[in-house]
Amino acid sequence: MAQRIPIYIPTFISDQNYNPNRVLPRILFFNGMLDCETYCIESGSLNTDGVIKEVTQFPYFDHYNVVSGSFPTSGSDSLLFNNENPVYGQQPTENLFTTYWTNYVELLYNPKTRLLAASAIIPLADYFDMELNDIVNWRGNYYHLRAINEYNLKTGECKIQLLGPIIADTFGGITPATTTTTTTAAPTTTTTAGPTTTTTTAAATTSTTTTQTLFYTVNSCNESDPIYDTTITPTITSQRYVDPNNGRNWVYDNAAGTTSPQHNVNTSLQRVEGFSGCP
Repeated sequence: MAQRIPIYIPTFISDQNYNPNRVLPRILFFNGMLDCETYCIESGSLNTDGVIKEVTQFPYFDHYNVVSGSFPTSGSDSLLFNNENPVYGQQPTENLFTTYWTNYVELLYNPKTRLLAASAIIPLADYFDMELNDIVNWRGNYYHLRAINEYNLKTGECKIQLLGPIIADTFGGITPATTTTTTTAAPTTTTTAGPTTTTTTAAATTSTTTTQTLFYTVNSCNESDPIYDTTITPTITSQRYVDPNNGRNWVYDNAAGTTSPQHNVNTSLQRVEGFSGCP
């Protein structure tokens, strides 16, 4: 006989008295239909007799998705920035903050981090191709491109903000594929009366490097685990990866890397050097 459980409806509260709060839009995972305690739905109106129907299933929506079985597990995805104790199943290990923001916030508050404001000349074609997840090479160092402001469509002159050093594993062991644009400032000449003295300022060179990160798909050695992408480049066929958080393994599917992820990116995966296939 299937397990029957109380109906769960995710609710936000507005105060210490647990009064519900209306939040729009609501984004939840649909995890299928679950057997539940019997409840009744009555149809009809003030003028007609209603029909009562007993129902023993309900649509299970939650902030956590179901990877395997009927309930969330530690490997489930979360739509919360801070996970709460689940009504069903286990609390996921990751949340929106740890998945998408931890590395960036740690970079912002790292004492070694520097925010550079600079002027640049970026050709229009390069400007259209650049994105805010690009990496910029300036004076031999790599930086995250944080902003491009006051861009002049005619001259390409603009103000840029660079944030560095870059987050660890940004390249994932990949040699960056780069497009470099070099711009040179016009020399400055000063002339004085009498004997003529000409002073020339050496041309200033700025290099802007746009980097594309490649994503590689890895299949799980455990049927209950999802397929992931990783930015850590494989070095051998069917390269083995491990997640040190749970000790589970994934294997590179040997397809060419892509410039955009095809699945969720697991930033915890590490390459197991010299090993291929599942253990």
